Amino acid sequence: QIHQPTMGIGYLMSILKSEKTEILYTHDEKSDEIKNSDFVILNSAIVAHETEVRALKFLKTINKKTFVIGIFSSIKKDEYLDYNTMLIDGEPEKFFTSEDLSLDSLNKLFEQDNKIIKVGFVDNLDDLPFPDWETYTKIHKLKNNFLNFDSRTAIPILATRGCPYSCFHYCTYPLQQGRKIRARSPENIVSEIEYWCKKIKNPKFIFRDPVFSINRKHTVAMCNLLIEKNIKIDFLVETHLKNLDNELMDLLKNAGLKLVYVGVESKHSDVLANINRATITQDDQYETIKKLEDRNIYVKSMFMIGNPEDNEDKINETIDYSKHLKNTLAQFSVFTPYPGT
Repeated sequence: QIHQPTMGIGYLMSILKSEKTEILYTHDEKSDEIKNSDFVILNSAIVAHETEVRALKFLKTINKKTFVIGIFSSIKKDEYLDYNTMLIDGEPEKFFTSEDLSLDSLNKLFEQDNKIIKVGFVDNLDDLPFPDWETYTKIHKLKNNFLNFDSRTAIPILATRGCPYSCFHYCTYPLQQGRKIRARSPENIVSEIEYWCKKIKNPKFIFRDPVFSINRKHTVAMCNLLIEKNIKIDFLVETHLKNLDNELMDLLKNAGLKLVYVGVESKHSDVLANINRATITQDDQYETIKKLEDRNIYVKSMFMIGNPEDNEDKINETIDYSKHLKNTLAQFSVFTPYPGT
C-alpha cells in the first residue's frame, strides 16, 4: 500500500510556512477551509486530470484564485486555463521562493493577461527548506508498505533531480526535472534524515530520485556520512542496474538500503530498442538482481507491457522472464508515453 504525495507539495508547504502563511492540505475542494482561503494551489497529474478539472470548475464558481503546478499542466496548458487559474511552468519552489507573497502582490498576478509564469528549475537544491510533512500527516499517513513489508511512516526524500538517460523519449522525469543532474550536498541530505529521525519515531525513507546512485561519488559520500554518524535507517531507492557494483551494493547495504526498484521493462531487445531504452544484458540483469537479493536487499523489477513492438507472445515471455529473475517483487505497467516527450 502506497500513499505518497509529490515532493513539490512538501517543499511548498514548508516554503509557505516560513512566510507566516497558514496552510492546509486537503483532497476536498468543497471544504470550509478552501472556502475561507485566499488562494488554492492545485497539483496536476496525468492520472487525476479529470478530477482536477472538475475541482477547478467548482473553485471558479466560488471565485477562488488557483495556482496550478505540476508537469502535466505545463504540457497541457489549455486544459487548465480559464478557471481563474495561474499556471506555474517549471519547478514551483522557484516561483514561491522568489515571488513577493503578499496578498496584494499575488492578487495583482491574477489581474494580468498572461496566465502562465515560466520559472525554470531550482539552481541550488540545498537552498530549499526541508519539506513539511507534518502538515500532511495531520490528514494522511505517509505510507509505502513495500519497504520491509511494514507500516512505519515512510518519509519521501530527494538526493538529486534530473535524468540524462535515453528513456526521455517516453518518461516524465527528464521533462519534469531536466536532463542535467542537480544534487543536494551529502551533508544537507543527512541533516534532513537526522531531522526526521528526531521528529518521527523510527521512520523509513523513500528516495524519490529519478535515478538514485547516478553519481557514484555523491552516493558513496552520502552513505559514508550516514555510517560515520551511526545513523541507523532503512531506505528505498530507484536506480538503473548498470549503476550497481559489488562495492557499492555492500556500502548501500551498510547504510540501510532495504529495497531497490529497477526498470527491466521487457525481455525483448527489439521492444527496448524501439523505445530507446538502454539496458544491460540479461545475464547481467540476473546476476545483479541475485547479488542484491543475496545481500537481503529486496528487488522490485518493473516491466512495461503493450510497447509498440509488443505482441501477446512477447508479453507472455516477458512475464515468464520476470519469474526467472531472482527479484522479490515484479510490477507491470501499461506503456504510456507521457505527453510532451
